[in-house]
Amino acid sequence: EDSVVEKALGARFRHFNQESSSLMVHDIVKVGESGTLSAISTTNVLRASRAGADRAIFVLSFDDEAAEPVDIRVSCGRLAEATYLKGLKSLVLEIHFGRELAKLDTTVVSYAVEVSPSETPATHYERWSRTNLHEYLQQVFFHPGALPSDCHRYVREKVGAPPRARRRIPLSESHDVHVLTSRCKPGVHGVAW
Repeated sequence: EDSVVEKALGARFRHFNQESSSLMVHDIVKVGESGTLSAISTTNVLRASRAGADRAIFVLSFDDEAAEPVDIRVSCGRLAEATYLKGLKSLVLEIHFGRELAKLDTTVVSYAVEVSPSETPATHYERWSRTNLHEYLQQVFFHPGALPSDCHRYVREKVGAPPRARRRIPLSESHDVHVLTSRCKPGVHGVAW
């Protein structure tokens, strides 16, 4: 496939999160006053596909090389490794669950990443999923000084494919937009502004 995730993980890609799978993901993206990405936080509910699962790996990719992670906080789970790969504009997080799961047990992993100001205003946020999710909630909060004139949701069948199912989504009084997708299929799910 030769994706950024595959390049970031190298030999680990072959066994990438085979012990557990995501059931539900909630991403919160914050866009700062300059219009650049300022933070991403994620809550992920995972189910063990086999006994003994005790960790998961997450890869976050950034569009702008200047947008580097400056603070990483894990509120559910324990951060075992964080590696920023500047050439790939990607952050690899290994988060341990704190216990070994029995087959079909669930666990919650939550983390937040603050990002240094980038040079280019953000225009979208995307999540790539290799598996079906029961539910995916994507929220984007905008600083009052960086409100977009228009927002759309879209789906790509794979990284690099053209967007499809593009629909306008309204900005709320809280300066956010959200997309809730039930029975979320594999692919790239995004919001553009």
